Amino acid sequence: MPFSTRRRSLMVYVSLCVLLMLMGLITANHAFASNGIPVYGSPDAPTTFSLWGSLTCPYTRQLFFILTRIVDQSNSGVNVEWHHLPVHDSDPGLHVLASAREERFWALARRIFRAEAEGTAISWERFVEWAGAEGIPDGVLQSAWSNQAKWDAVKEDYLASKLLGVEGTPGLFFAGYFLTPAGLPKDLVQFEQVLVDLVAKARGK
Repeated sequence: MPFSTRRRSLMVYVSLCVLLMLMGLITANHAFASNGIPVYGSPDAPTTFSLWGSLTCPYTRQLFFILTRIVDQSNSGVNVEWHHLPVHDSDPGLHVLASAREERFWALARRIFRAEAEGTAISWERFVEWAGAEGIPDGVLQSAWSNQAKWDAVKEDYLASKLLGVEGTPGLFFAGYFLTPAGLPKDLVQFEQVLVDLVAKARGK
């Protein structure tokens, strides 16, 4: 069966990351703002964070808010793309629903992470309420749930993560470098500054 457009994009991305890591080069350009990959920030941003995350992972939650804050303060200098890496049984379904409309993924993810931080259980009824607040009707959620392509996308992201050596969440890449091979650092304030500096360096500032 021929590769889907999205799968081809992922394979190209994996190949580029491996090549860049082997060559020790830094590039400020790789954009996959289409083909069903949720992107936060300007699609024309010159630099991109690529995040493999789980919507039920507390460490992904911490990095989510760091990255979105950096994007918001970058003046369109960087964006972040999300790739699914399920680590709990509920993850695949949650990812499928949150991706019902890719352009609203980040808003729904923010609601999910905030609820988890507050200890709020995520039920179907609550998710429908959140989706409705983001302009996504129940019918669209039902359609996403029955869309095999959505489930295949989760599997494709998972396979790509294995090729890149991501063993847990979050897995963060920038300019061809794997920034979290040992997991999220304990000093998040310092790590956020490191990320800001990396973006500035990649932009030549």
